[in-house]
Amino acid sequence: MKMIKKIAPICLAAVMGTTYVVPALASPEFSRTEEEWAKLRDNVMEYDELEALIHEYNVTVLNNQDNLKSDRGKTRDELASDLRDRANSMYGSISYPDDETSPTYGYEYAAAAGMESQAKSLEKQADELEDDWEIKKLQFDKIEATLASGAQNSMNSYMQLLESRKVLEANYEVAKAAYDSTVAQASLNMVTQADVWNAQNKVQTLEANLISTDANIKKLKQNLCVSTGWAYDANPVIMALPSADINRIANMNPSVDLEKAKENNYTLKIDKRKLQNAASTSTVSTWEKTIKNDEQQLGAALNNQYQAVLQAKTAYDQAQTDLALETKNMETVQRKYDLKMVSKLEYLQAQAAYVEKQVGSITADMKLLQAMDTYDWAVRGLLNLSAAQ
Repeated sequence: MKMIKKIAPICLAAVMGTTYVVPALASPEFSRTEEEWAKLRDNVMEYDELEALIHEYNVTVLNNQDNLKSDRGKTRDELASDLRDRANSMYGSISYPDDETSPTYGYEYAAAAGMESQAKSLEKQADELEDDWEIKKLQFDKIEATLASGAQNSMNSYMQLLESRKVLEANYEVAKAAYDSTVAQASLNMVTQADVWNAQNKVQTLEANLISTDANIKKLKQNLCVSTGWAYDANPVIMALPSADINRIANMNPSVDLEKAKENNYTLKIDKRKLQNAASTSTVSTWEKTIKNDEQQLGAALNNQYQAVLQAKTAYDQAQTDLALETKNMETVQRKYDLKMVSKLEYLQAQAAYVEKQVGSITADMKLLQAMDTYDWAVRGLLNLSAAQ
């Protein structure tokens, strides 16, 4: 069992050296079944539960939920009034020192000037405010979706890195065998000392690459744990990714999906709401142009995501073909090795080539899953536009 996920924000705050008050869960207990809560609270991380974990336990999401509750339903004018009230409160607290000879004069003057600057900044924010509670909620929803998508990408990248490490390990074994062989040949004056150094350098380079890869794996795991509610140094069981479902591609159609993408897009919804709140003719014109630009970008951006899926599918198909060919080659080498017809070094070289193609097949599947999920997120509204607010 984990040190239940609810306490993870405390752990994060400790790491960051900040004080953090643990907020309540994003959802009430009755919003999920006992089985669903049990799954989220166990010490197992699964790909299909990442979105729920982000919603219930991510520190940023929980803080944003608290922020929304305090301003629930407020209009732009009400939020602007709150900002002005805060500014007025600051103005009332400002007290510039009179005695220039006082040893604390500089400190007191700087503190007063700083508070006045903050008050003026709040007034400026109030004057320029176009946001209301609904816009804030859309912005926070976009942040949550971005975090959920990011968690999926992080878990995918983590798994890809674990697979890639297998290739490094196989090449490391080849390099060690080659080094041992080179040392043996050097003892018989069959190779030079430079050859020995070169072989040794390859071993050391691969050792360094393994160390670097392990560090990256650890960092990815820590980030993934913190974002989904575990402590940064927790050790949850991270389950394998689901295989890419090729049939999903047949249901993708950018021309058909575009309307849904427009309807769901967070940036477009935020910009439309800001248009409704615009107070001046020039601001209205600016937001109308922005929205038109948003809609023009959406079609091209969604099609780009679809093309990325097709490219990932092509790479996936090629990886399966490459693996099939390398599997036959490995079977041949294995038979020869069993009959002592090839050396251990030759066997390890063939094995490394096989592992590379095997890992290539697995990671191609992961990348296809990643591309398909990115497309789906785009349809669900998470498609960044250059005019994003």
